[in-house]
Amino acid sequence: MHSFYIARRSNFLDAAPNAAHAALARLQQAKGADITLVTQNVDDLLERAGARDVIHMHGQLTRALCAACEHRWDAPRDMAPAHPCPACGRPATRPDIVWFGEMTYQMDDIYAHLGDCDLFAALGTSGEVSPAAGFVQHANASG
Repeated sequence: MHSFYIARRSNFLDAAPNAAHAALARLQQAKGADITLVTQNVDDLLERAGARDVIHMHGQLTRALCAACEHRWDAPRDMAPAHPCPACGRPATRPDIVWFGEMTYQMDDIYAHLGDCDLFAALGTSGEVSPAAGFVQHANASG
């Protein structure tokens, strides 16, 4: 499992933000705190394009998580389960990524933003994967 995420981390670290990342960052910068970006992507391309305070509902490849104590830290380029957690010292290191069967991150914050928003836009998604598939309906029900 770790080799899969090491390869993905290496690939995206060498990638550059595209025009869509840059456009979303510019929109957020022009409108200030009124724009909340929520992504299912686990890379940091929005941040590298200039976006800030992005909600990564599926975690981030740039972060590590201790499966024993849930401490989070910046992930090294190469990471193995046997690496000790910097907080508890246990060899329980894993990528800070939401795996199948786990709850997505920051759902309370996401639903609060959906309930308070004046305009909701879903971009670059099939709209088929839950819980994000229900965001349109939640925002609509909130007015």
